[in-house]
Formats: sequence, structure tokens, C-alpha cells
Amino acid sequence: MRTSLSALFAREEAALADVVAESCRIKAEVVSADEREGGLRRILNFGHTLGHALEAATKYRRLRHGEAVAYGMMAATALGLARGVTTRETHEAVRALIAMMGPLPPIADVPARDVLGAVWHDKKIVAGTLHFVAVTEIGRATTLTDVTPKDLRAALKAIGVR
Repeated sequence: MRTSLSALFAREEAALADVVAESCRIKAEVVSADEREGGLRRILNFGHTLGHALEAATKYRRLRHGEAVAYGMMAATALGLARGVTTRETHEAVRALIAMMGPLPPIADVPARDVLGAVWHDKKIVAGTLHFVAVTEIGRATTLTDVTPKDLRAALKAIGVR
């Protein structure tokens, strides 16, 4: 399936239907393989850890969910790159794909401490351990369970949060 961005932005019914159907198929495949979110299903959380934290830190008023997750995806690839699990090519490809969607709202004034505080209230904390999804390459991911606040601060800095 190759749907053009211009068709999606124009909200062409056939293009939207194709993308939604394929997205649902992929999600259903992942969920049915891991109904209790013990492993594979965590890949669906890519970008959501810091995305949800950004939403919370901005009181759910500044960012749409997709915008927050886009920032979270860029932060996750930056963290993965720094940790050596994400390739430079993957990091740059994710950033380029997000940039193709249009500009994101500025977040430079969002306090990093607020975002970091919100991370520890996320559902991906299991028995006190953060399960952070990092992509290794497009279509493949891994879960990091040893991410530190320093790692998260660096990832936030990479997306412009100070």
C-alpha cells in the first residue's frame, strides 16, 4: 500500500480508508499476538511515553495527541541513537517523515522537570521499571528497561525541551 501524503491531506476518502484499514490490521495482528501487553504489544507505545508526558506537562491544552506522540517518537529515536540501539538512518528517517506532516507547535518553554515528573505516572511503569520503546530500524523495535532520568533529559533536549 502506497498512499500519497497529498491524498491524505486532501482527505480523499479512498486514501484515508486504505490507511485506516491497514493501521487497524497491523494493530489487531500485534494485539492478538500479545493480548496482555507482555512483550510485542509494547511496540504500539513507540513515542507514547514522552508524548503522554508532554501532554500532561502542558495540561492537555497545547498539543494534539498526534503532535505529542510525534515529539515522543523523535525523542525516542534520539534516545535510541544515544544508547546505540537506533541507527542514524532510522533516526533521520523518522524525523524526516514527521517533518513532512508539517510543523509541530513549539515546546521550548515546556519545563523538562514537568515532563520528567509526568513520565513516572505512565502505564508503562511496571513494578517501578519504565519500559521504554526504542526503534532499532523502521519496522523493528526493542524495549529498554534501564532508561535513566539523564537519558530522558537528553532525549527531551534533542527535541527542544529545556
